[in-house]
Amino acid sequence: MTFSWRLVDVVSRLLEPDEREAVCGDLTESGASGGQAFVDVLGLVARRQASQWAHVAPWLACIGIAVPIGALLSHVSRFWADTWAIDAFVWLNAWTWSFLVENPGYRDGLISTGTRDLLHGVALIGWAWATGFALATLSRRTLWFTATLFALIVWIATRGTTTTARANVFNAEVFAMPLYSVGFPLLSQILVLLSALVGMRRGLRPRAISWRATMIVVATMVILTAWSGRALHAAMVLGREPLRNAAPDFVLHDATGAPIKLSDYKGKVVLLDFWATWCGGCKTEIPWYMEFQTKYHDQGLVSIGVAMDDEGWKTVKPYLAEHPINYPIVVADPDITKSYATQNLPVTLLIDREGRIAKTMVGLVVKDEWEQTIQRLLREP
Repeated sequence: MTFSWRLVDVVSRLLEPDEREAVCGDLTESGASGGQAFVDVLGLVARRQASQWAHVAPWLACIGIAVPIGALLSHVSRFWADTWAIDAFVWLNAWTWSFLVENPGYRDGLISTGTRDLLHGVALIGWAWATGFALATLSRRTLWFTATLFALIVWIATRGTTTTARANVFNAEVFAMPLYSVGFPLLSQILVLLSALVGMRRGLRPRAISWRATMIVVATMVILTAWSGRALHAAMVLGREPLRNAAPDFVLHDATGAPIKLSDYKGKVVLLDFWATWCGGCKTEIPWYMEFQTKYHDQGLVSIGVAMDDEGWKTVKPYLAEHPINYPIVVADPDITKSYATQNLPVTLLIDREGRIAKTMVGLVVKDEWEQTIQRLLREP
């Protein structure tokens, strides 16, 4: 088979199977040259493809799915890839078996982090698969174009952008390594595209998915989407100021038994720090927060530390005796852990004078940037 006829074979695959068989048979019987056959088939394919765009479905697939969902998946996969990279770096480089056995809080963190990352991966696969299935269902005959557009959007939508993880100077060591800075984002995009491809192949099959299977898939994706809501919001902020949500109120007690109620501090800027005695990053931040407490207390800053140690005051009180802290410390209960969805430490929030969460940082804060944010919030009425 000559090169021209190979092109004819490839291009003719864009025709319906019955029409393709008939056209190729006619060209063969007519004795047309490979070049002429290629021109004829290409013209026929162009006319057939043009006629498809007279319908609404291909436009809906492009404008309603390929572009917006492709951009969303690009940003989410990039954000989560950086999160996965940091988690992998920490767990592969910062722990030993003996430390893991001796520190139940650290062990629980490993389990919770691994579970979270796994579920985020499952959610990403599910969204990509559903997108591919929808594209194939809506644009069966123009799928070559909508699929290419979708892949292009996934690939380029985050070019030239960054994430909060990369902007944090304390993660510089992680993203200095190509495995984490390039490898993880590339793998996450490949995961999206392969999952979408599988969904497209399923969408092209004539047999419909059973009602039971459809309901299971839909229910699973709704649950995963709701569970990932905060992470999705963080992924799509991309440097913009997010809408501020009210900080969940709580009442916990300090070492003397005195109640500490968050809503009592309305009208002040609150630095809420979730920490633990075993958390190295927390111990780095606490002196900074003590400095902020001293420096800005008279301007309306209040710092509160929430200890996340499993053994509670049994562990925290001896630590405070050796390392005094100049702001209130309380011990977390299940309610506050659930309300603030704290899985990794350290976690620090800044709450404005209206009791709304203005800033959240998972991991070490950048001291100068955090202080600038505090100053800005203190200037707000």
